[in-house]
Amino acid sequence: MRSRPLIVATGAMSLVFFAVLMALSPGINGAFYYDDIPILKLASEFYSGDLSFFQYMQGGFVAGSLGRPLSMLTFLWPASAYPDHPQVIFVINIALHAINAVLVGLLAWRIGALMNTPHALWLGVFCAALWGLAPIQTATVLIAVQRMAELSALFIWLGLLLWVIGLERALKTPGQGVIFQVTGLIGMPLLAVLSKENGVLLPILAGVIEATLLTKLVLPGRRARHLLYLASIVVVVGYLALDLWRGGAVYLERDFTIWERLITEAGILFEYLRQSLAPRFLDIHPFHEAYPVVRSLTEQPIYALAVLFWPLAAIAAWVYRKRWPVVSMAILWFLVAHMLESSVIGLELYFDHRQYLAWFGPVFALTWGLLHVPAPYQRVARITLLIYIAFLGLMMRQTAELWGHPVTSAHIWFDRNPGSARAAEFLAKEYLALNRGSEALGVLEQQIKACPECLSSIAQSVQISCVLGDKEHFERSLNAFFEQAPKVAQTFSTSSTLLSLHNHIQKGQCTLLDYATLGRMNQALLERTQPTHDEKRQELLLNLYRIAVERRDISLAAKLMLEVYAALPRADLSLSIVRNLLQIGSVEQAQSFVDEQICNNHPKESFWSHGEWGQTCLQAKRMLEQP
Repeated sequence: MRSRPLIVATGAMSLVFFAVLMALSPGINGAFYYDDIPILKLASEFYSGDLSFFQYMQGGFVAGSLGRPLSMLTFLWPASAYPDHPQVIFVINIALHAINAVLVGLLAWRIGALMNTPHALWLGVFCAALWGLAPIQTATVLIAVQRMAELSALFIWLGLLLWVIGLERALKTPGQGVIFQVTGLIGMPLLAVLSKENGVLLPILAGVIEATLLTKLVLPGRRARHLLYLASIVVVVGYLALDLWRGGAVYLERDFTIWERLITEAGILFEYLRQSLAPRFLDIHPFHEAYPVVRSLTEQPIYALAVLFWPLAAIAAWVYRKRWPVVSMAILWFLVAHMLESSVIGLELYFDHRQYLAWFGPVFALTWGLLHVPAPYQRVARITLLIYIAFLGLMMRQTAELWGHPVTSAHIWFDRNPGSARAAEFLAKEYLALNRGSEALGVLEQQIKACPECLSSIAQSVQISCVLGDKEHFERSLNAFFEQAPKVAQTFSTSSTLLSLHNHIQKGQCTLLDYATLGRMNQALLERTQPTHDEKRQELLLNLYRIAVERRDISLAAKLMLEVYAALPRADLSLSIVRNLLQIGSVEQAQSFVDEQICNNHPKESFWSHGEWGQTCLQAKRMLEQP
């Protein structure tokens, strides 16, 4: 008889797994978005032979400071996914999310068992359903590159599950379960971090569970674990302090300060909770870059309450963790999960996928509360919970339906986000794919009126009007570009649009623009008031180098290549410089560059470039020896 509840719960968990698959399945025909393209394009270039494996893996450093190698490996299959077959990528993402939902349920079940609740099995089932079917999770699953967040979460759930199993074994027999705990708290964080940096939070999240839900248990080895939790907190806080001390190079491309980011994020945390609990599916989308910045607490006093609320909530949760363990766990888990992406690091303000990991804490508390209402109300509470889960599932399917129809979603998201340059460019791209160029131009014109400082939209307008031969629109857009370029804070994809313009000129598809004017456009970005960080500077210098080559200005091309390298040194780039210097006959300059930059003064090697600079030095010397 004892096995019957387990069989029923297993069936229910299987039902949750398939419900998640069914709810998200309409999204498999979705689109690739801005952050997807650089990573997936690298995989395409690797298969075409344009990149070595090491060069491909190094491309992951664009996404994160550690390169996210495990996530990068997963994008190598299938080879044909980008750009024409997104379905395969989304099928993998959806399956991974369904697996994560099951792991969430198993974790909640085992935590409930440790807490000795009679509802442990159903705690797991309902947590899996509430977490897995939350419509806000769609933004993680159906943005291809956010597989990184899914994969990191996978290892976090596995690590916490192994850790809890280890605690259970240690309770029965002291000394047992150590391997499970070590694997969970040390091995799994390593795998999680190599998928996405959030994995470093795993031990801290374990500490939150132990300090709240498990605080009344006498657990062997607690002192050693506490030292590990403390060390993890020191590492994370130290990293954030270092980023704050540096000022964050990425803030050079932001229109907000660190303080403005922090006070805005205090309000955004409430928005994440609202969108998770009472979702508006039309507001779940990839285009939040125009989220309004709070400049001052005096301008919007409501944010002052938010700024005060979260520190006080954290303090109260810690102080009353023994009296109110479940509520304390929900608060502390939520704040720890947002510790990296919603604090001082100069990321964009709002992304729905940041709630992927954080949603577990509130889900656990909500489910626990409904399962532990007084006996007379339990039936009503469980029926309410089932209705709510069904509502979330239907809402998630509706959300996925929208994401699975790119043209329809592009229209809706553009209409609902008048300040979003990315939403406008996405709709314009969909129109161009349908050979409706004039309508694409109209979208960008409407966007520029709503956001005159959106330089990437202006650059897109220059490009499309030039290709269409619309001289009047082209001249208006070009004048707007030169007017806005010196003073804008954020350029987003403008440099890559300027490269596309170069390609159009080269192919004779853009006759209204010449290389001299295109050079002035790139130079205007380099000379703008807002400093340009190294990666953007390198892109612009590369654009100018290509123009110099087309104009046969060899001496300028050689000078620009050295500036490109100085902006952000890379081994593959150094070989291109040597090759180009030799092609224009600058043998002495090439020899000097090999000796001084490649062989004796190269940057420190990363994990994925170990030994690459030594090989690059040998290759460069062979190039010098060739007649």
